[in-house]
Amino acid sequence: MPHSGQSSNSWDHPKMAFAASSSAISVVNAIGTGLGGAIGIAIPCSVTAAFNSKNKGDKKKLLVKSSILDKHNLVPTCVSYVEHFLSAKPPTGSKLALEIESDIPVAFGLKSSSAISTAVVSAVTKLYAGKEIEADTILRLSCNASKASGASITGAYDDAIACLLGGLVLTNNRDFRVFKHTKVPTSLGELAIVRVPLRSEVYTSSVKRESYSSFRKNAKDAFEMGEKGNVMGAMMLNSLIQCSALGYSFEPVMSAILEGASSAGVSGKGPAIAALCATNTVARRIEKRWFDESENGNEIEVIKTRVVQPKKLLKS
Repeated sequence: MPHSGQSSNSWDHPKMAFAASSSAISVVNAIGTGLGGAIGIAIPCSVTAAFNSKNKGDKKKLLVKSSILDKHNLVPTCVSYVEHFLSAKPPTGSKLALEIESDIPVAFGLKSSSAISTAVVSAVTKLYAGKEIEADTILRLSCNASKASGASITGAYDDAIACLLGGLVLTNNRDFRVFKHTKVPTSLGELAIVRVPLRSEVYTSSVKRESYSSFRKNAKDAFEMGEKGNVMGAMMLNSLIQCSALGYSFEPVMSAILEGASSAGVSGKGPAIAALCATNTVARRIEKRWFDESENGNEIEVIKTRVVQPKKLLKS
């Protein structure tokens, strides 16, 4: 990986750095083709980075405080990529300490890994460099670390953009190409409602690409729908692919549409279902129907939030 050529001794380290990101939902899943799309939603994630003094005999270089199980060692991989890129390391007698707070359910297709990786990379680069690093650099470091750790199959460039910057994103994840990064259309509404089936986690590393081999053309068609502005069509076709490939029920998606959702679909590799709504009335109808259709109301959680409009736009 290229690096800046600056040694850590040249940095004027701040005492602490903070970075925030958020969740996202899928327009098109990129696992089958590398072509993906996502929309940022306001379930928060944040990272605080600091240099802590080492106690005598302490050989640890990294301290992570988090309630989230880092199954793929994503956080240390992100830190390693940043330190390599900046040719940086903690000041003598110090170690890097990270505190991660995230409300994003893990392993449900709601981009928790992309949110954490972008926030970690953003906070750590800020701590080492003493300034904000360009978003494009944060995104590439995050995606490369996500792929290297196994937290993501494709690197999830679309998800990383949506988590870090918000908005509607369509990308080719294989070559970091942005096809579209824009505001979420007002026709889709500002409200998002997410159905999370409890105790049904699905880690990305457990999903086989071969599951999608029969659906590559369909996935490309879904992506083209998204490019043309047909977000509902893209999410619906993508959901049919996910349900066919992974064995999910399409019923919650259809129920959301029938209750007035502007768009709805399986998010990521699931099993979460997300719906976009123009009004609170529609959101309440969808929530009620999802609970009514659940065999036991305790089997699902419904999260009500909003879309995140972009802080800045990446050029296509």
